[in-house]
Amino acid sequence: MMNLSIATRAAGVLAVAGSFLLSANVAPADDGPAAPTQFLLAPAEARALGLDTVWQSQVRVGGAGTASTVFVVPGDSVFVTDAGCHVARVLVENGSTVWANACGRATDRIFDVDRTRYAARLPEGRNGELTPTTELDEVLVTLDAGIISLDAHNGHLVQTQRLERVPSTRALLHGRFLIFGARGGQLVWQQYPIGHLWKCNELGGAILSAPIEVGPALAAASTTGDVLLVNPDTTRQIWRRTLPGAVQGSLAAGDGAVFAASADQAIHAFEASTGKTRWRHLTSKALTCNLFADDERVYGQIPGEGLVALATRPSGMLEPSVVWSARVPGDAICRAGNRLLVWDAATKKLTALDAASGHIEGSAHLADVVDLEVTGATDPNLYLLGTTGTLQRLVVPPTPAPIAE
Repeated sequence: MMNLSIATRAAGVLAVAGSFLLSANVAPADDGPAAPTQFLLAPAEARALGLDTVWQSQVRVGGAGTASTVFVVPGDSVFVTDAGCHVARVLVENGSTVWANACGRATDRIFDVDRTRYAARLPEGRNGELTPTTELDEVLVTLDAGIISLDAHNGHLVQTQRLERVPSTRALLHGRFLIFGARGGQLVWQQYPIGHLWKCNELGGAILSAPIEVGPALAAASTTGDVLLVNPDTTRQIWRRTLPGAVQGSLAAGDGAVFAASADQAIHAFEASTGKTRWRHLTSKALTCNLFADDERVYGQIPGEGLVALATRPSGMLEPSVVWSARVPGDAICRAGNRLLVWDAATKKLTALDAASGHIEGSAHLADVVDLEVTGATDPNLYLLGTTGTLQRLVVPPTPAPIAE
């Protein structure tokens, strides 16, 4: 197997750096997290939702009042971006800002921020001899114009690379690939260590939601109604189904199935192993909602009905049972113990429901929040981001162990 070389990357990738890199000025690290005077979500309100505050800090990204998105990745850090194409690395442990960097033009759009560690051989010396294999730790910032790699430790520029396909979704990091939906309806495998488009899988139409992991496979959908399951290592298609209506919202996976909401007025469940229909739930309106699933239920916002919980297994001939419906706005985003958290970005309302019954346990209006992200589907960390760079981390408190008799 051929070793990848940074020298090769420099020749083929760094030559285009000036075309969309605005600057690489790195702000110094914080002495410690600055504590804002007012919580985005007050501790008492958080407890009513089944959450505890770990910390809240002030992240200095770029200009004041422009914070836009928080990107949650595995590891010890999250990343905050602003409208001016700056990115800041923030420690999960205490909210301290490690560095902040301008990573493109102010007009560039940041689609995703990921962190990766991989082995490579580096050039050294006058003749560019290669060192023994070195472990690299990089932050990958995916823009509409290309991908910028930053040193994860200090935020310094490592390389830039152009993209042959313009992203339309967030990316999924898989080994040496960034996999994302493109504007032309392709699912793209970008080999980021060498700045090379490896392969594309054509869906057609537009891909509006990011691909999701389904066990070892990957699922994606498009506005043509195509739902696709592929092997992310080879791009090989495992199965494909074409629905009568567009799929705009995010797919969900759980209990061995892939779920899709379609403009054909139905939520569809497909067996993840074969692509065969498990069930179809027909509604009265075209659906564009984002779905969320666990191993018991799939949740979706249905016009005229509210948030509906459907059993993941059919109760009869290809028809799931409706477990409950609740008149709350927004999409289900995660489980928090026995609660289901629902976020409505339009009204900035966070609601906690009893996952089994749909009963409303509590709600909060987060007027100053511009983004809310979670780490996982069950017992997650939640990150709330305010317009001025205020970042709050919340967790689901552990359930007390039963007292032995």
